[in-house]
Amino acid sequence: MRKKPIIYGKMNADIEHAKTKKDDGYFSAYANFATTLRNWLIIFGIGVPAYFAKEEKFAAKMLESGLSKEILTLFFLGIFFQLFEVFIYKVIMGYLYQAEENPSFKHTCRYKFSLVCSEKTWPIVCLDGGTVVLYGIATWKLLAAFTGE
Repeated sequence: MRKKPIIYGKMNADIEHAKTKKDDGYFSAYANFATTLRNWLIIFGIGVPAYFAKEEKFAAKMLESGLSKEILTLFFLGIFFQLFEVFIYKVIMGYLYQAEENPSFKHTCRYKFSLVCSEKTWPIVCLDGGTVVLYGIATWKLLAAFTGE
């Protein structure tokens, strides 16, 4: 069986797939919220430490407190959770898409595992929730370092 040629300039596969289904409003709302949350979590995890590190007075207080390493580790762990989640689901969705293009791929373990994973919500909840908890602890420690408590 010949593989289909790759057509560059072809519309995004997700968009094409979404066009074939009737949009009941839930998917577009979900996609909007998911994108907003992911962007916010990554920007917060990078932006907050960067902002406070560039402020000389605050950076000095943070170093004095002895919490700077712990605070940065918590923020970077949160960023890692988000990037890990995006990477894993990118691979999963890639395998599911590959099966749409090549139906014989549906017999592989990679496809079957990806299908099971794509139907689970708990990994996303755990990783996003974990990120929020890590950022919350890091922010609390950041405020403690700033106030000297």
